[in-house]
Amino acid sequence: MFDCLGSSKNLQEMVVAEMRFRVFIVAFILLFSTTANPAPANAILGLGKCDKVKKEMLKRESVISKSINLLSKYVGTSIPISSSAGDLIYRTFLTEQKNFDAAWKLGTNNPKCFTNTQNMVIADKDQWQANSYVVVTPLGGKWMVYQVNGFMSLYLS
Repeated sequence: MFDCLGSSKNLQEMVVAEMRFRVFIVAFILLFSTTANPAPANAILGLGKCDKVKKEMLKRESVISKSINLLSKYVGTSIPISSSAGDLIYRTFLTEQKNFDAAWKLGTNNPKCFTNTQNMVIADKDQWQANSYVVVTPLGGKWMVYQVNGFMSLYLS
């Protein structure tokens, strides 16, 4: 009879020890789950890259659109090359081409971030040349601005 009571007491001690262990594990998990900094979702799922690409493309397209709008004001006029307006036209045109190149490179290096239609536009290299929208050419010591076509943006509407 004493053995039954003794084993019952041991069984109770084991149950209590098991319960304490479980409480300790739960407390441990709760403690570290609230203090640990979880990795952001984009680091786990890879969502951040396309968001960054879209943001950069929007920035480039915005600059390109502003450059085309600025140059369109000078269409059909002749501006002396040595004037401040002439310098502005030339610098704007060069900057515009650099932005076209950067936007095209961004699109070709990240095709998964764009729709099929957008990828078809990106693949057409002529769409990404400043000369497709604005022609700035020197003529008799003056800048001549010709041919302003609408820029077909991927994101801007």
